[in-house]
Amino acid sequence: MINLITPQYYWPHINQNISVFVKHCDVCQLNKKKRQKRFGLFQTVPPTDRPFEYLSIDTVGRFNYYNSTKKYVHLIIDHATRYVWALPSKSNSTETYANYLKQVFQIQVPNKLLSDRNDAFISSKFKRFLGNYNASHLLTFSHHPQKKGKCERVNQSNVTKLKCKVHSYPSKTPWIKLLEQVIDEYNLTPDSVTKFPLAYLLFGILYPIPLH
Repeated sequence: MINLITPQYYWPHINQNISVFVKHCDVCQLNKKKRQKRFGLFQTVPPTDRPFEYLSIDTVGRFNYYNSTKKYVHLIIDHATRYVWALPSKSNSTETYANYLKQVFQIQVPNKLLSDRNDAFISSKFKRFLGNYNASHLLTFSHHPQKKGKCERVNQSNVTKLKCKVHSYPSKTPWIKLLEQVIDEYNLTPDSVTKFPLAYLLFGILYPIPLH
């Protein structure tokens, strides 16, 4: 409305007056109603000591330069134990995430899944997918990774180790072959507090369980 009026008319406080008029115009409010729900306030994910109470999913890209057509690594971490699952992929679509999560959900369905607001995660298809498992969905902002705290640090650490292996191995070694080594080494590392390997904390065994 401002663009329609101002070329022909002007008076002091014109923008403010038009804004107030539009806010109180029934026709404007009914036909230009915002469809999107208001975002809630930032909240820190509460700590947990129960495996599969909270899982986080994150994606790191730009790996297609390392002798493989797959350019993404999707990382899932259990908040209680910090155990990690990792999957190399060509895609970051809703279907890719759903198929990957199905493999983890075969072990146990989490109470809550934490992700950023990637288009794939806020799609109606992904919402239906989680609904079929009765899993709640918590959303963070892509530009505020601190809201995932230690999970973000764990993922960055594993990605750094992977890149180090890629550059230290022969040039023909695909990064997807090195990814499994990195994640297994991480999951077999004793926790700094409990002194038990992460695989033991989650599964009660001293070796990782691969996804099928």
